[in-house]
Amino acid sequence: MAATGLQSSSAGSCAKSRPPGTLATFAALELYRDGKAVCALAGHLPILHFRASARKLDKLPNAHPPLGVFENRAFGHAQVTTAPGDLFVILTDGLTEVFDREGQEFGESRIERIVEQNGDRPLAEIHDKILGAVRAFGPQVDDQTLLLARVK
Repeated sequence: MAATGLQSSSAGSCAKSRPPGTLATFAALELYRDGKAVCALAGHLPILHFRASARKLDKLPNAHPPLGVFENRAFGHAQVTTAPGDLFVILTDGLTEVFDREGQEFGESRIERIVEQNGDRPLAEIHDKILGAVRAFGPQVDDQTLLLARVK
């Protein structure tokens, strides 16, 4: 993991324009033609990286607090290598924090299993499997965002 000079600040007008106690999580992924990918996270769930050739799921972990928590905080990024067919999954906690009637949380591990079992399937199919499993588990109580990206 390499650190960069990326900066985020909650000082000044930004801090005054948001209600006290609010914050923002952040996830970014940049794919390059040479097979490299760069990701940056701040207070966000890990980015899932399904390595197609090995059928292995890696988690690109978050090492930073959400944006707006600390003033003038520097944020870093991680660089990973990719191969054709690799899949990246970025999702919000509105998908993992769904509860069934007994109060059990859907959680990250269920999504990870779906990705491991279906990582080589078409993106639309993976999308439908994840959202279908979450919606069948329990009602939506938070925003739900799911982004899938496949390396060509």
